[in-house]
Amino acid sequence: MLLLLSLACRSPQSGDSQPAVDSPAGDTQDSDRPGDTDTGPHDSGDPGFTCGVSQEPETPATIPARQLSSETTWTLSFDEEAEAAGLTDCSYHRSYTGVEILDQPYLCPDCEVITGGDATMTEGADCFAQISEGEPSRPEWWGLGADGQVWRVSRENLRMASPTGVISTGDDSGATYSWEAEITLSAGGTALLSATGSATVTQTDTLLPEPFPERQTPYAGGWPQADPGTLEGDWDLQVGDTFPNAFEQDLCGERVYLHDFADRYLILDISQYNCGPCQTMAEDFPAFQSELAAQGIQVDMATFMGNGLSDPLVPPSQEIVDQWTERFGVHGPLFLDRGFAYNTLHDFLEEYSQEDIGFPAWVILGPDMELLYGNIGYGSYETAQEVIQTHAAQ
Repeated sequence: MLLLLSLACRSPQSGDSQPAVDSPAGDTQDSDRPGDTDTGPHDSGDPGFTCGVSQEPETPATIPARQLSSETTWTLSFDEEAEAAGLTDCSYHRSYTGVEILDQPYLCPDCEVITGGDATMTEGADCFAQISEGEPSRPEWWGLGADGQVWRVSRENLRMASPTGVISTGDDSGATYSWEAEITLSAGGTALLSATGSATVTQTDTLLPEPFPERQTPYAGGWPQADPGTLEGDWDLQVGDTFPNAFEQDLCGERVYLHDFADRYLILDISQYNCGPCQTMAEDFPAFQSELAAQGIQVDMATFMGNGLSDPLVPPSQEIVDQWTERFGVHGPLFLDRGFAYNTLHDFLEEYSQEDIGFPAWVILGPDMELLYGNIGYGSYETAQEVIQTHAAQ
């Protein structure tokens, strides 16, 4: 069922500018910037949309945050080929302090504690320089699981795909850990990278907002509030499963529950502003929505948008949001995505990996938030229409 369509954009591993969203809807695939020509005045599609007044509580409930501190020593052992190239065995040390993250459980669904903070190199910068041109000190995100596993990544909003080590003694309030990996060197040869360290979790005086507060007032964007209540999604997605609930910021600056869109069909569109097929999909949606509405079928679209093909895990700038909505209108919430879409769909959609993220990526949810279908790329809404009509007729 998961077919890769021909019109799709890929996310390059390079820097990206943020020009206006002014490329023609048929912009070529694989583009990492808008087209150089303009086709004339933009059709906003829904020029009457305005955000209402936010009625979110000004002082939400708070939860004391935990802090994870660690000390890690990394040891490099090079093989003969690497040593012949002048590399020498050595070690370096980083200290890490991270504060708990409560509102992004999708970064590590199996973790008991997720934190984000800075890892500071205190010794061995010259050693580290033998294997990397990156900064020796950097932001890192850590997770600890109930079963003693340790996760760690160094890219914002990226899922912790697999544990990097296992705590060998103690517990998460004061434990030691170790892990190792073999790395292939660009200059030739290999190195064995091993780590040993200790981690401590402590309570802090920092108060974090309740991550998923109960919503009792209307959304400023006028979105529905179905509030299905007891639905629980599985992070290991399969067709027929309940899709996990998201609580993401929309274009009106409010946090919105995805499950409030139950009782209708919902297309989740994961787009980037500088992806031509993404633009075509947005441009075609009103006609598709109207066609199904004439058949008595209600379909909405929720768009999850990053900061462009080269920065897809970071929320878009306000300039991008304004120019996207000016051109394509507002036909549902536009979520300022912090990696929820990618981290949720990476295993379900083919060819949707950190190295090769395709856009638009989209899935169809039924009225009970069940996952009906998913795909990458866009040619038309023909398949989406068939899936929805078939399900509605059952």
